[in-house]
Amino acid sequence: MSSTQAEQKNAKEQSQRGMSMVIDLPSPTPVPAAQNHLQEASSSPSKFIFPSLDLSEIRDTLIRLEESIIFALIERAQFKLNAKIYRSDALQIAPGQSVLSYFLLETEQLHARVRRYTSPCEHPFNPPSLLPQPLLPELSYPNTIKPNQINHNEKVMRFYLGTVLPSICAPGDDENYGSSATCDVNCLQLLSKRIHYGKFVAESKFRSDTDAFTRAIREKDVATLTSFITKPTVEEQVLVRVRLKAATYGRAPVASTQPSPLLSATPAPTTPSDGTAASTLSLPPTSTVSGVAIQAQPQTQSAANSSETMKTNSGGYKVAPEVIAQLYETIMTLNKEVQIAYLLQRLDA
Repeated sequence: MSSTQAEQKNAKEQSQRGMSMVIDLPSPTPVPAAQNHLQEASSSPSKFIFPSLDLSEIRDTLIRLEESIIFALIERAQFKLNAKIYRSDALQIAPGQSVLSYFLLETEQLHARVRRYTSPCEHPFNPPSLLPQPLLPELSYPNTIKPNQINHNEKVMRFYLGTVLPSICAPGDDENYGSSATCDVNCLQLLSKRIHYGKFVAESKFRSDTDAFTRAIREKDVATLTSFITKPTVEEQVLVRVRLKAATYGRAPVASTQPSPLLSATPAPTTPSDGTAASTLSLPPTSTVSGVAIQAQPQTQSAANSSETMKTNSGGYKVAPEVIAQLYETIMTLNKEVQIAYLLQRLDA
């Protein structure tokens, strides 16, 4: 009997006995192109490493999150709005819960068991009292941000339901309820991490000019603190990069010998971003999902100057790049709100 036949027989026997799938790591068979990379990686230390407060490392993390968020939004956009999954009186999947609230609680309970929410980077949407204790041993995190109870996930949820979904999803119902809720959970977790990473940005900036920040914090001078954390040039570079990524990832690539007019029309950023942003943006008119309403705000000059191709789906985009860029302005605004909230309690005992 071949090894494949033996594996199939074992899987069938396990299924018949009602056992869960047994997963063992097989002998590695990487593709040839991976050899050099694996040799280099094997020489690096094998231990838990948590990102430091070095602003360049924080920027690298925020840039990677841009790509994850853009992909997640594009994935959710393939399904219609499917408003039923946000109503507790429809699709009775669990008493008093909507499909999304059920998916989110079940997911967070599973993730809590593998210590996701022991990380200072992660924030659950559900109360800690509903989450189990980790099954894995605790990790020792370095002394980075000050312990705090700041959690803006209620704002994240309102933004997602009231603005993100109506901006990227076609109205209607295609009955892809489970797939839509799965995408929603992924989007929400990524948005939450990106927004709450403002704590690390704020701590890094605080340490770079402790005296000035301390004076403003003691005086509760929000305007001065906001000026300290706001870098308009960097904010614009973030939006340029997000538009380019959304344009690149948002439609099928087409081989061409001619340079892309989109890429040649917009200059690439020259320096990385620290994740701050202006507070105004252009969004669709007031949208309501499950009773949540968010008003549109004025449009920035940068958004107004974007090309019509970027603003609409005339270029065959799954989600128009300008839509994602405008949503990202709010993401960065919420990030700055977390920064201010963190700084205002930074000197507390």
